[in-house]
Parts: sequence; C-alpha cells; structure tokens
Amino acid sequence: MRRGRHLPIAFKFSLLITAVLLVWTLVPMCRSAGRSPQDNRQLQRDSSQTNRASERRIALVIGNGAYTNVPPLKNPPNDATLVATTLKKLGFEVSVGMNKSQREMKQLIRSFGQRLRAGGGVGLFYFAGHGVQSKGHNYLIPVDADIQNEADVEDVGVDVNYVLNMIEDAQSALNIVILDACRNNPFARSFRSAQGGLAQVKAPTGTLIAYATAPDSTAADGDRANSPYTEELTKQMETPGVVLETMFRRVTEQVSSRTGGRQEPWVSDNHKGEFYFSSGPTNASSTTTAKIDAVAVDPQQYYARSLAHFNRGELDRALVDINKAIKLSPAFAQAYAIRAGIYHLKNNLDNAITDSSKAIDLNLNHEAPYLVRGGSYNVKGSYDQALADFNKAIQINPQSAPAYSGRGVSYSGKGDYDKAIADYTRGITLDPNEMQAYYNRGAAYFQKKNYDLALADFSKTIQLNPKLAVAYNYRALVYEKKGDMTRAEADRKKYRELYGIN
Repeated sequence: MRRGRHLPIAFKFSLLITAVLLVWTLVPMCRSAGRSPQDNRQLQRDSSQTNRASERRIALVIGNGAYTNVPPLKNPPNDATLVATTLKKLGFEVSVGMNKSQREMKQLIRSFGQRLRAGGGVGLFYFAGHGVQSKGHNYLIPVDADIQNEADVEDVGVDVNYVLNMIEDAQSALNIVILDACRNNPFARSFRSAQGGLAQVKAPTGTLIAYATAPDSTAADGDRANSPYTEELTKQMETPGVVLETMFRRVTEQVSSRTGGRQEPWVSDNHKGEFYFSSGPTNASSTTTAKIDAVAVDPQQYYARSLAHFNRGELDRALVDINKAIKLSPAFAQAYAIRAGIYHLKNNLDNAITDSSKAIDLNLNHEAPYLVRGGSYNVKGSYDQALADFNKAIQINPQSAPAYSGRGVSYSGKGDYDKAIADYTRGITLDPNEMQAYYNRGAAYFQKKNYDLALADFSKTIQLNPKLAVAYNYRALVYEKKGDMTRAEADRKKYRELYGIN
C-alpha cells in the first residue's frame, strides 16, 4: 500500500452492488419484459396456487444433547424445538426426536423415508448434536454412543449417507439436509486422525446439504439458549419471498458477522428450480433448466435463472442466461441492470457502464443502475461522473447506505475528505455493520492525520471481518504514526500471514 495517500477501496464497492442487486431481485420484473403488470400478477397467482396444491412438506428434526458417555450439550434440544416450531408454522409435517439412541434414530429416519416415498414433495432433515468425521464419512452421534476408538464410530454412529440414501430413494422433488453438528469432537483422543468438524460431501441430485460451518471446521453452541446458526436459520426461514439459495447465503453472512468470521456456514447444493420456505412469488416453483430451454420464449424465465446463478456467485452462467433474456426482450431494463452488475463484478467496467446507461435510458427508476455505473466510474477514477450517479441514487432512495458509501469514495478520490467522512458516517448510520464504510472512513481520517479516529475505524473493520488483510496493513500505518511499533509489527505480521507473504 502506498503511504500518504488515501486509497478508496472501490474494488470492495462490488460487495455493496451485489447486496443491492440481490435485494432488488425480489421486485417484480414484468413491465420491461413486454408483459403487462396485470398479466404478470395473474401468472404468479396461477403458478402459486398450482404449486401449493401439489406440494407436500415433510420434515424430521432430531436434537441430541443428553449424552451419557461424554459431556452433554445444552443447545441441541432447544435448537431442535425451535426448528420444529418454525417448520410447522411454514406448513411442514414435522416429526421430532429428542435425545435418541442409534436404534431410535435409524427408526425415525426409516419412517421419514417411507413418508417421503408415499408422496412427499419436499423433504427436510435437521440434526443438532455431536457429529464427527472418519475416513471421509460423516457420522451423527446418538446419545448412548460409547466410542473407545475410531473404528467404533461406524458401528455406533449414524452415517449421514444413511440419511441421504433414504431420501434419495424417495425421489422427492427437493431434499434439504441441515446439520448443526460440527462441534468439537468429544472422542478426539480416541481417533487417529486429528480432523475436526465434518467432511465435505457432495450433495446428491435434487438435494441441498447445509452445514453449520465450513468443512473440517467446528462451531460452538454459543452462550444463548440456541446456537448462532439455528437462530439465524429460523429467522431467515420466516423471511417472506426469499429463494432457498439466497436464504442460506444470508444465514452464512449473519453467522459470520455474529462470530467475527470464526464460523462460516457452508452449503453443498445440487438441486434445480426454486423453493421458498415462506410465501414468495411461487412457493415451490417447479421451473427447471430443462423446462426453460424447452419453452425458450419467455425472457422472465431466463432472467429468473440468471438471478439464481447470480445469487450463487456463478457469474459466467448468470451472464449466459441474462444475455438470452435480453435477446428475447431488447427493452428489458432490469435485465440490463443485472448484466451491468455482473460485468462490474467481473471487472469489465466499460460494459458495466454501457449496460447501466441502457437501463437508465429505458427509464428504469431504481438506484441499482446508478450504483453500478457510479461504482465503475470510481474504479476508473472518473470521480465527477461517479458523483453525479450517486447523487441520483440518493435522490431515488435517500436511505441507500451503498449510495452514501460510494459517494464517499468519489469525494475521497477528489481529496475532499470532510465530505467523504460525512458520507461514510451517513452510510454507517443507515447500516451499522457496513465494513467498507468503516474502512474508508478510517482511511480518510488517516489522511487528515486524525490517527485516533482512524485507529477506531480500522479496528471496527477488523472486528467485522478479521480476514481483511488490507485493514491490518492500514492499521499498522496508524500505529507507526502513533509510535506504537510493537502493535504495528503485529499487524504487519497478520497482514503477511493473510496474504501468504513470508
């Protein structure tokens, strides 16, 4: 990093653009695709009624906490109760098992599979308790398990593959497996391998597997009645109109934020179509890739599939589908705005600016294209043009934290740090967890030689994202200015460690 000059992190503005576009995807996109609003509402109403009539939701929830041969866990029964209650409110037929032995667990799982085979449309399995990995397999641990060595696990545990095989045989439309079972291995001393958490498992076709934390990592119960993961999971399940993939992405973001990056939930996804836990545009859409390609006449279908890819970070696939939507409907303003966001994230700034301008020319009165174009102008160093776009975005939505943060980058680029600080502060007021605004404000304070305020902002940035290497490097500069060389060197060491620099 160059010393003595504020570097507005326009590259991180891509995160704000992503957030705005993801929220925006819930807005109906009928008018610009050449369909009247009345026609679109009727289509959604008919599709929703059909799906609700045909869908059956079946769930099995198990919470094991009263272990007899290792220390008990207090949260899993609470977590299972919370999940079961939430699923019932969302229309699931729920079976619940608390503190079960291996025989009882397998019996519940067999019964779950039989119910799915009898006509289940969506199956969901949730487990909270101890889970361990051994030789590439994941095992859920019954409360009466007595594991003296690693070889015992296969005999006394319940292989997750047993669950997957049961639900795969049922041939349900969609299966969801949620494992809040990544706690510290209580039998670690008996294992030859030292690997913690659960192993990565590829989801079978038609299945999504969600883990409370990343493969080979562990998650804590927390200090509340429920684990951080289950608290956020049930909260997001009840949020209306959020597609399945986006819901789990939000869970990941919230848990990571709450734990300071120490716990990063993870998903293995291999399903098609759309599903909403709470009422959305289509409660359990049966639209699949094959059906879209077979019809190949509705830009809305390609648009929806592009958004699904976008939500998963599959930018190349999202680009292919949004191109098809635009080809079928050249006046589809929202499609140009989404494609502009994709181009910005791929660092194709000229195309991002062109598509944003096209969306604006088509009279799209929304902050998104102005944010994308302004963010792209910032990266190119065209700060006056960026300012005009962020001013327009703020005019459209005065509560837009990304607009204030983006405008702050523009002011910083022009050397007007007082205005930049005012905008970053406004962005923080609107979104107190916006890491980028803290970082950029700290950099602006640094340029004004207000090192105490800069230090506070960089420390807050690191609290929100302990893996942001550049924040440690900038905080090291602050410590140097304050004469604290010990802390400066510690931060530089952390910076080098995160960047893999020897």
